[in-house]
Amino acid sequence: LVCGSCETKSGAESFCTECGFFLCDECVAIHRRIAVTRFLKADSDTVKIKPRPLPPCRIHSQETLKLFCIDCSEAICQVCTVLSHKDHKYEYFTDTAVKAKYDILALLAK
Repeated sequence: LVCGSCETKSGAESFCTECGFFLCDECVAIHRRIAVTRFLKADSDTVKIKPRPLPPCRIHSQETLKLFCIDCSEAICQVCTVLSHKDHKYEYFTDTAVKAKYDILALLAK
C-alpha cells in the first residue's frame, strides 16, 4: 500500500480512521499538525498497518524469503544460504530494498 496523501507514494504505515486515508509516517505527523485535522492527535485515530507477510521460498516452502543473494541477484531463505548459496554474499532483503529505492530516486533525479 502507498500513501494516499503525498506525491512521493511512500509506503503506507498507518490508516486514518477519520478521513479514510492510508498514510506514510511523514504524512501522519503532518496530518496531526494541520488545523483541519489537528483533532487527530490521539494515537487511537490512526491504525498502524501490519506489514505484509514475507513470501515463501519456492524451494523450501516452509521458509520465508528474508535475504537477498548479491551474487545471484535473487531473494533467498535461510536454508538456501547453507545449501545453494553457501559462499555467496547476501544481506537482509529489506536492506536491499532500501538501497534500490535510493538508487531509483537518484536515477529519477538525473
